[in-house]
Amino acid sequence: HMLRRQLIDQGRAAFAASQKHFQDDPAGAALQVRKQFAGYFGDLQEQLKGPLHARQVGGGKGPGFRYENLLFESHPGWDVSATLYLPATGTGPWPAVVVPVGHSGKQFPNYQFPCQYFARAGLAALVFDPPGVAGEKQTGNDHFADGVRCYLTGDTSGRYFVGDALCAMDYLATRSDVDTSHGFACTGVSGGGHTSVFAALLDDRVTAIAPSCCMGPQFEHVLERSYSNCPETLMIGRLRDGIDDCDLLSALTPRPLLVMAGSGDEIYRMEDSRALAKTVRQFYTQSGSPQQFTFFADESGHAYSLKQASIFTAWLRQSWQLTDQPLLPSVAQEDYQLLAIE
Repeated sequence: HMLRRQLIDQGRAAFAASQKHFQDDPAGAALQVRKQFAGYFGDLQEQLKGPLHARQVGGGKGPGFRYENLLFESHPGWDVSATLYLPATGTGPWPAVVVPVGHSGKQFPNYQFPCQYFARAGLAALVFDPPGVAGEKQTGNDHFADGVRCYLTGDTSGRYFVGDALCAMDYLATRSDVDTSHGFACTGVSGGGHTSVFAALLDDRVTAIAPSCCMGPQFEHVLERSYSNCPETLMIGRLRDGIDDCDLLSALTPRPLLVMAGSGDEIYRMEDSRALAKTVRQFYTQSGSPQQFTFFADESGHAYSLKQASIFTAWLRQSWQLTDQPLLPSVAQEDYQLLAIE
């Protein structure tokens, strides 16, 4: 156990040094975290400057919404499979929400139901499959395996997850029916929540961030309990640099931040989520923006519930000072139906 104890002690020292920096120099620590975090992604921004080659490949409508199935490129030759949910009537422009998917597919309830809700509430919501999942799933293409392959080349697989989110914003900015005057909101569950936070740290166009069921103390979660975090969340050097989830969230100040957690989450414990929220709230308060941080404890499991969609929408309207919006839709499960996967 000597090697294991040594590694854990090194991690403990790194996290303690980071916490002390945040206490001694909050503004300087937040700036350093953003700089370090951007450094993990190298030349990502340069890699994303190619044409989007966006095209619609399908679409349809449902109760209170319509949708378009889309493909656009992020990295050259890399098609992102996306669906844009829009209000059923009108021409917009509608405020924009980017909804990264975690480690499943955009056809499942965690993504269809919230996006249907957002469209009914007068928002344009773009959801897209992550690398290695659903339409892009190929033999040998898995986010755990690819994460290790990227480690072996000195890179992070997170660049592909975040790259897709940044190009999703690029695509939405080309549409006349999307209102980008407020910037973009990013929200998602699990890995989709991580991508939302990471995209915001790399791009100031993200002006409202709402991760769900994805943030917790990395020392206890990864080093002490040995939970196998997805490799795209653990860039080379992150644990060495002592960058905890609360540090990443604190570095978003003063932008509006809504952290959501589920009491029945089987991965991220509610007590850890509350402790993290307390730390981030203290930082927002010290930075003079206490009203910009919100924590919501849901009764859900590891999921993005319709209740969370409602909380997010009300919070976003307040944060962006959106007026003349439709009434908030119902959150009753029976009022929503899944579109067929096809």
